[in-house]
This record gives sequence, C-alpha cells and structure tokens, in this order.
Amino acid sequence: MDRDAAVEANDDTEPTPAPKRKSKKAMSAMEARDRRFLLEYIVTTGCRRIPWNKFFGNASKRESIFSHLTIINTLPIALPCPVPAGARCCDNCAPDQFPVETIRLTGGSSLKSGRRRHAKVSEELLHEATEVLKSLRNSIARRDFPDGYIITGKILMSDQIVEAIAPRVRDITSIETLADNIRWHWTPKYGGEVVDAIRNLLLRYPDLELEAREADKRERAFVALQSLAEADLRKKTWADF
Repeated sequence: MDRDAAVEANDDTEPTPAPKRKSKKAMSAMEARDRRFLLEYIVTTGCRRIPWNKFFGNASKRESIFSHLTIINTLPIALPCPVPAGARCCDNCAPDQFPVETIRLTGGSSLKSGRRRHAKVSEELLHEATEVLKSLRNSIARRDFPDGYIITGKILMSDQIVEAIAPRVRDITSIETLADNIRWHWTPKYGGEVVDAIRNLLLRYPDLELEAREADKRERAFVALQSLAEADLRKKTWADF
C-alpha cells in the first residue's frame, strides 16, 4: 500500500469516541443551603444558636425578637431566640458546661495479631466439635433463660463463634486460652463450660501426633539417662582397679 492509499484508509477509519466522564451531580438549592449552615454551625467561634436559629427561621416564630440577651465572651448580644430558662447555651458560650467526655478502655482484648499455627483437627473432630458447641449453647439458653424469647442459643454463641472455636479445640485448654483465641462476650461467664465440653470431647479424639512426640521425648530421655548410668558404672568399675 502506497502512502496516499494509507492516508485515505486512515481517513475512512471512524474515530474512537472518548470515554465519557461522569460529571459530578450538581447540588440542589436545598443541599447547598444545608451544607452552608452546617459548615457555619461547625466553624463558628460565636454562639452556635445564631446559625441554628437562622437555619430554622426561629426569628419568625417568636415575638419580641430582641427582648432577651445572652453572654458571648463576656459581651451581651441579642439573640432572635433566647436560651430557655435553665438550659445550656452552647460549648462556645459556656465551655465549662460542655466538658469533653473521656473514654477509658479497660480489659482490652488479648487476641494476638498475625498468623498463628493451630493444632490440626480432623474433619470428623471438626464436625463433632461444632455439634457439641451448638448443643451446649442451646442447653445454656434453656437453663439460664427458660422463659426468654430473645436470648436463644444463637444469641449466646453465634454460628461465627462456633466456627471460630471448632478448629481450635486442641488449643483451648483453659478460659485464658479461650480468651486468647476467641473474642466472645460470654467467655467470663460460660467459658468454663466450653472448656469442659472440649476437654470431654478430646477424650474421644486423642491427638495421636502429640502422643507420638511425647513418647519420642520420653524415649530419648530414657536413653540419655541410661547412657549416664552406664558411664557412671564404668567410672566406678575403673576406680576399683
């Protein structure tokens, strides 16, 4: 293809339309007004009742518009809508009447961040643990809330909590380890029953890998002790000669 033909071919090609940009939706007059008064209410260093009253049009709802005064920074000014008797004005006019609340968190969660290795559980044990936990939660609900229609087993221990505990049954040996592994509101009250149920369950599902490791440790300790005894015997035998 020569140059002229290439140019003609390029001219015949339809231009690719530019992607449409989403235009920002314009604010309505009401939205703009709301935003303006909200901003004024937030940033003002004067009385917050002034933008408040303007926004709600309180001046037209009261008689004797300037018949009352309020104190702002020790200077009296007139407000269209005075502070009701016995009521607080705002944090700018009377900051001592609006103390900043302090929130103290105690007894924080002891859950540790990051990945944690958990003892393996078989599918059979996982299924059995799930059923045991569901049965336990229903038993607790019937026992402690016999006439309750709101507090049910699922309220006491949700399915999410059950699904979190079941794979970790080999790691949960006490209330403390339960609290370390699971964030559950009822741990202080019912954690002991959960631990007991898990302990009884594991009697039927011994950890064979753990038992094998413990047996290996005992065997190595016995061999080491036997070697020491033989060495001591040889030492005493040579001493006799």
